[in-house]
Amino acid sequence: MHRQYPSYLIIPTGGFGSHFNRSPRPHGAYVRDRLIVLGVPPESITESPVESTNTIEDAVLLLPVLNLLKPRQVLAVTSDYHLDRAKFVFDKVIPQEVVWYSTRTDENNCSEDLTALREHERRALARLMSQGIPT
Repeated sequence: MHRQYPSYLIIPTGGFGSHFNRSPRPHGAYVRDRLIVLGVPPESITESPVESTNTIEDAVLLLPVLNLLKPRQVLAVTSDYHLDRAKFVFDKVIPQEVVWYSTRTDENNCSEDLTALREHERRALARLMSQGIPT
């Protein structure tokens, strides 16, 4: 995707917390590390918001960074099961054009209960669609 959109700023999404990611770093930090290993220049990738514990915080905490950097377009990376909710939230918060890339979750190697994660995403998106995004 970086080769296809080399001028886009990449936003690796994903927070952390006891409810989802119990590692010491946000998922976005791991995505950023992996992209660099794959050859994407670090200056093409934002840092993941350290304080982010959910998708809304991801978008809200990235907004000042994007306001400072003023990219015309951004490329956001998230998991396949989280894509719909991330798109919904970022569309409401981020003014830039966002192109999305989702990783494909290997059900055989997923340490989490993928069915539960997908159900959580479905419920969370339905709640956001009916109640809006809290500010």
